[in-house]
Amino acid sequence: MKNPYIAALYPHIFDPEYKTAQDFLDKSGQNTGNYMFSSSVRRLVKTTTKTDRLTVNVPKVRRDCDGIVIAAANWLQPKNDFTGLANAIEKADVPTVITGLGAQAVDGKVPDLTEGTVRLLKVISERCDSISVRGPFSAEVLNHYGVQNVTVTGCPSLLWHLNHSAAVTRLPRPARIGRVSINGTVPGRAVPAKANPRMVLGRFIFQAAVAARWDYVAQTELQLMMVARGETDPLTGADWDFLRYAFDATDDMAIKRYLKRHLRCFTNVPEWLAYCANQDMVIGTRLHGVIAGLLAGTPSVLITHDSRTREMADFASIPAVDAEDVMASGGIDPAKLLAEADFAAFNRRQQQYFKDFTAFFDRNGVPHRLRMS
Repeated sequence: MKNPYIAALYPHIFDPEYKTAQDFLDKSGQNTGNYMFSSSVRRLVKTTTKTDRLTVNVPKVRRDCDGIVIAAANWLQPKNDFTGLANAIEKADVPTVITGLGAQAVDGKVPDLTEGTVRLLKVISERCDSISVRGPFSAEVLNHYGVQNVTVTGCPSLLWHLNHSAAVTRLPRPARIGRVSINGTVPGRAVPAKANPRMVLGRFIFQAAVAARWDYVAQTELQLMMVARGETDPLTGADWDFLRYAFDATDDMAIKRYLKRHLRCFTNVPEWLAYCANQDMVIGTRLHGVIAGLLAGTPSVLITHDSRTREMADFASIPAVDAEDVMASGGIDPAKLLAEADFAAFNRRQQQYFKDFTAFFDRNGVPHRLRMS
């Protein structure tokens, strides 16, 4: 390739002061963490063709480009159907490379993929040297569906700096850990009849943040993002019953004070990294929320809870702790997590991770800006 077409979400929100929280979610694919890998791919791939969404404009590819690069996420799950994207790639019929493709399963079993998603895998497989996946489990899923030319690379979000690998560059003294940023998921917008495991974990993390007065970074929770942006008053908004449930609290004014002081959401990666650089630790279940901390050089620990988070933690040597272990301990202890995490191993692994990803792009003929300084 000399001038590839990039199919990826645009990595930030234009004029965020004029947009709503719903706009943020819609433009980010319902998770602002998606900005992390889409921004990285757009930074590292060389092209003169401007694109702004996760679609393939076939006429534009035929007119201006000689290849396609796709920034993927945890697409390999039963609810997804990529028939439209498969059709567009077939029509464009140029070399096509996909990066960071991941499978998601709570039980560790190969997911039942739709016919359209399987077709996408095979269409891309025929047009590249190999498909980039996040970890061994994702490779196993592709192999199960007959796609063998697979390279385990991890997620391209960790390449964001372009000229050096991700690294934790400072360690606070355990007794001096004050500024802690937490992330998680509180699913839904109504009090559930029966809490599922994700809700139980989400509430556990949320309540730990409130008790310790740590910041909470919202990536997918619309009602929290609306409060953070001042779009709704948490005491009168329609979602207040749900927020009270999430906090497991009855002191409405105390909750309002916490939200006003400690709730955060970000519309671009540079601001997110600048924020993380001023924290002592970042802890949470959100993969890209934790990666934001690691890219900022801040000690960060991922709370793993499914195949997607476990395989990335294992493959990229991201310091991690299992959700069940955290909940069994009764709380989140930053000093203990700091003492048990091997950040030196993460730093060493990232140097090879960077080199391996660079080699993947070279083998697939993708022009890029990755240069280890």
